[in-house]
Amino acid sequence: MTPELDLKTAKEKLWRSGIVSWKLHDTQLQMYDAINSSTSSIFVINSSRQIGKSYLLCALAIEWALKYPSTKICYLAPQAKMVKKIILPRIHTIFEDCPEELKPTYRVNDQVYIFVNGSEIHIAGTDADRCENIRGQVFHKVICDEAGFIDRLDYVVSSILMPTISTTRGRIILSSTPPISSDHSFVRYAREAEAGGYYIKKTIFENPLIGKEQIEELKKHAGGVTSDAWRREYLAEFITSEEFAIFPEATDAQMDKLVKMWQRPPYFDSYTSVDLGYTDNTGYLFAYWDFLANKLIIEDEALQQKPNSSKIAELIRAKEKDLWESNGTIKEPLKRIMDGNDITISDLNSPPNSLRFVKTRNDDPQAAVNEVRLMLQNEQIIIHPRCKSLIIQLKSGVWDTTKKKFARSESQGHFDLLAALIYLVRNLIKYKNPFPPGIGLDIGTMYLDPRINKTYSKGVNELKKVFLDPMKKFFKNDDF
Repeated sequence: MTPELDLKTAKEKLWRSGIVSWKLHDTQLQMYDAINSSTSSIFVINSSRQIGKSYLLCALAIEWALKYPSTKICYLAPQAKMVKKIILPRIHTIFEDCPEELKPTYRVNDQVYIFVNGSEIHIAGTDADRCENIRGQVFHKVICDEAGFIDRLDYVVSSILMPTISTTRGRIILSSTPPISSDHSFVRYAREAEAGGYYIKKTIFENPLIGKEQIEELKKHAGGVTSDAWRREYLAEFITSEEFAIFPEATDAQMDKLVKMWQRPPYFDSYTSVDLGYTDNTGYLFAYWDFLANKLIIEDEALQQKPNSSKIAELIRAKEKDLWESNGTIKEPLKRIMDGNDITISDLNSPPNSLRFVKTRNDDPQAAVNEVRLMLQNEQIIIHPRCKSLIIQLKSGVWDTTKKKFARSESQGHFDLLAALIYLVRNLIKYKNPFPPGIGLDIGTMYLDPRINKTYSKGVNELKKVFLDPMKKFFKNDDF
């Protein structure tokens, strides 16, 4: 028998034994062994890019399906397009040398691999609430690929996935490169897993397929050893990237200067700004412009989940009354601002709500963000300490990977209060003077220097001598 036939026979025997791990390189095998030796219900892989995480996870899913008849496996990715572009091609590659009778049937519409032994691998993206379709199903193994980029990961794991493995005593594998914000719950899962011993971390230096020259090239393109991209993508460090921060000026040191109590002036123009949420939270900010100090003072905040128009109006009226009522009269805001659709704004502006909202401009969003950044830098925004969510969002808010939209946060949603702040700053009327004319002058308490009258009288007499006295020669005295 030739070596080629020996190799083919050996591969066939491994396939029929349900062993796929021979396809993995050394670092993948270390992750494979760590997963299989752990007995925890959750296992976390924190790894650099180009280690071969997805290939490893696909091989694991296939091996479980072949080894254990009637095993149901769920394989999740952040987006449906990732399933098509990354997961399915890797599974196809792994099956290339598999005996035909062992290969599963793939149902395209259901995105399910059906094996002859009754096992199944269900594959799905989690975007657009697709993960809700998993509810009510039962799985033995669940794999979350690139979990650090799955929206609402904590909700997906605790509310959707954990119930699917409760009766099977199954397991969940969370694998990812670190997310761009340390606020993402994958970071929390990873830190808990590291402390509990059900965690493994791998950097680019542990990839046996990449040489020193390739690593140096990756390092160069990432921006060098100190860059956020290099540390996050290749050293698997958890950091909040300044590159992706919406407001990089909102450092801890700067926020210490901006978060404080502020003495409200006797005259001011107030504002209510709303970022209307449909699937996300609705965020509210209540503020005023201090004309003398040239500062925007954020006095209060609120967040609501999917409120209708009456709930929005109820919250706004209550907050404005609490903040701006004096002697039984509530100071009407100079502007109420919203980014909502025309129907919602019309509903809020019509009786019985009658809130008088204006729709904010949404053009050139980067310019609007930059204006807020300058105000933060110049200490022109003061935030009341009770605005805890706004403070957190300013510090942790990040763009998504396209840098065109806000990313999502497990604890802070879609950073809705940041959007409300941007709309607020964009619609400020800074030049309007809220102080009435003559303010501060009281004729009953004013003191006039007597010398003023003497100086005035002397000046009048001099003018009369120059202009009026010569004219008396031509006119009768009673004309003057």
